[in-house]
Amino acid sequence: MEIIIIGVEPACPRCKKVHEMAEGLSRKLGGCSVRKITWDSEEAQKYGRVTTGHHIAQEYGVEVKWEELKDLVSGEWTPKLDEVLMPLKRKADEVGILMTPVVLIDGKVAFMGYVPSETELKEKIRKAL
Repeated sequence: MEIIIIGVEPACPRCKKVHEMAEGLSRKLGGCSVRKITWDSEEAQKYGRVTTGHHIAQEYGVEVKWEELKDLVSGEWTPKLDEVLMPLKRKADEVGILMTPVVLIDGKVAFMGYVPSETELKEKIRKAL
């Protein structure tokens, strides 16, 4: 089984956190490999239109608390970061595009636009094994 994390480079705190969780669960559960690809790569676009929260805000005029966001992305991932970006994820869902981070399990979108809990990710991996 293969887990692919689609994200930005250099990795933002959300992309980094999802990748670290996937790597840890891969070691713990066995039977899967984990790799990262960038959102703007040709490979990423095979899974659907993939973009970033910043691009969604620009393209669709979604209001974002940019100052708060800037402070949050300068550190480690916290749930507050996902909370601030949730309006962008909802817009991505509404228009049918994928927002980073995207977690693919065996080529299928398992999560997108937020950091799932370790339990959620573990369950999806176990079902795919």
